[in-house]
Amino acid sequence: MTEKDQEMQLFEILLSQFADAQRRTEYLTDKAHSLLGFVGVINSILVALIVFMVKDESAKKLLHSSPFFACISIFVVLGFSCYIISTIFALLSFRITKYKRVPSIHSLEFIQEVCAGKAKLSITHMAVQIFDGIQFTNEINRGKYDFLLVATGLLLLAIVCTAVIGILVFLSIG
Repeated sequence: MTEKDQEMQLFEILLSQFADAQRRTEYLTDKAHSLLGFVGVINSILVALIVFMVKDESAKKLLHSSPFFACISIFVVLGFSCYIISTIFALLSFRITKYKRVPSIHSLEFIQEVCAGKAKLSITHMAVQIFDGIQFTNEINRGKYDFLLVATGLLLLAIVCTAVIGILVFLSIG
């Protein structure tokens, strides 16, 4: 294998890795969309239940007379807070810095010189640009992943709080 063939093979491998990194970014963004939708639905249900418990007189009396009223109140506040904070972290995962376009050619004059045979494209230089682009995109992906991990953890905590609220309400009824 000649040196030129090795350079081309390296270039193709790097391009493939860059495309994979960009696909991961899209995948993480899709996960953020899904998480936001799920949190929104669950949060709406929780708000509807809270409004029902506050407005319905018999439910309000039952809730206030429950020995678990303090616990229910704490879990409602904790669960609702976790849902809101989870939403914030999911939204933060959308915050994207500027992407790097690689390989990049900065001037029309350079393109004309290459076409005229006055200048050569350096595969090594383009490979370095692609490698930098991979690192840059992976850094974006790490940030997205971290935000989504926190959002998912908070969502799970909020779901547990909601389940505990439900159990305590059922115990209050029984």
